[in-house]
Amino acid sequence: MSLTLSGTSQTQMMSNVLNMLGAFWPVALDIIVFLGIILIIASVIGFIKAQREGLRAGFGYIFAFWAGVMMTSINAIMDSASETFFNTSSPGSLSLSGSAYGGGEYGQVVAIIFDVLMFVGLWAYYKTFMLLREAGDDRHQFGPAVSHFIGGVFAMNASTILNLLGVSIGGLFQSAITHILGG
Repeated sequence: MSLTLSGTSQTQMMSNVLNMLGAFWPVALDIIVFLGIILIIASVIGFIKAQREGLRAGFGYIFAFWAGVMMTSINAIMDSASETFFNTSSPGSLSLSGSAYGGGEYGQVVAIIFDVLMFVGLWAYYKTFMLLREAGDDRHQFGPAVSHFIGGVFAMNASTILNLLGVSIGGLFQSAITHILGG
């Protein structure tokens, strides 16, 4: 009786393990997103405490905040990596394309409006980092930085938020949003 496994049985064993872990992938994603949210909250609290104590907030708080945001965006990151490295044609969580909007006479106008909103969201993200940099010297800049960040999130994800509101409210509002955004 040998304790070593042959190459075929090792491959089969690895395949079985990966097949069993597939069922736990959604749970793993949820845990990663939850830990990202905790990391964001902890970094913001640490940043605020450092400001209150008169200490200059270090790079660690900014990195923790960035890492938390990346963890909460794990679905989009995985879709983007899949599209980039493996050339799959199903990026599920990536940004919107013009063809995602209604094909009617106003489809291009709606696409331009959402493109402008995404640009405004990018500008708000940029402004957030500039205000966070100034918050090291003036603690009154932290509130506007958070406001710009939240506004940037809403502007970058306007279509998703409208769809969410349409599903939540339902009725005529949902049919109007579905007609405008398509789908």
